[in-house]
Amino acid sequence: MGAFGALLFSAIGAVIWLICFRFISSFLLGLIGMFSIILALIGYRLMANKISLKGIIISTVICALVLILAWHVGLARALYNYIEELYNAGELAYKITFYEALGNPYYKFDNVWGYGGPRVLSLLMCVGDCIMFGVAFACMRREDSNSTDEILDAMTRKAD
Repeated sequence: MGAFGALLFSAIGAVIWLICFRFISSFLLGLIGMFSIILALIGYRLMANKISLKGIIISTVICALVLILAWHVGLARALYNYIEELYNAGELAYKITFYEALGNPYYKFDNVWGYGGPRVLSLLMCVGDCIMFGVAFACMRREDSNSTDEILDAMTRKAD
């Protein structure tokens, strides 16, 4: 159940990341990725009622994979919008569907790194945040078995 919680909560963070993909800078996307790993750890903790080293590793891997998937979808959306604009302006004689763009966001698009390149940095930053938080929580877990639970309890505690 903990892995499902991590998947669900990291998907929430990835949706927020995907919504912001087109509008904000790569650095801020990295911070949203950091928020996503925190959500994944909270989701694991809520569904499993505890968090262990195995849970931290599972949450980290799931969150990194979900963010990579979100980046792929964001790049496909950017490709679809770009080709749609070119088609509407009369500069292209063909259109592609979103599903074609999703299948291969590099399809018939020579300048994909012109738009997506800076976003690669944000993706790497997000995955790095996942690994960093995973290692930090694992180290705290090793030193004091209650410290990770206390941090996550403080994050999820309801206001009195």
